Amino acid sequence: MDDIGLFTPEGLSTVEAIAKRRSLDLSDALQLATILHGRYSVLGPNSASVLITADAKLYAAASAEGVRVWNCIASPAPSWA
Repeated sequence: MDDIGLFTPEGLSTVEAIAKRRSLDLSDALQLATILHGRYSVLGPNSASVLITADAKLYAAASAEGVRVWNCIASPAPSWA
């Protein structure tokens, strides 16, 4: 997992903000923060990271945050999979 500076005030604030905004626990918010702000976040939409989950709440939160996400239980495989 990328180091997003979780143990800095800014990193923790980012994770807490996502958790609060999307009603997630900190571990799920950390996954989203890592995708949104981690090493590959600057590569653009053609190189987007993908979150694959079976958690409907995490799927909804990721979608709302603009993360490319696939619910592997509820949805058929997307064309990019």
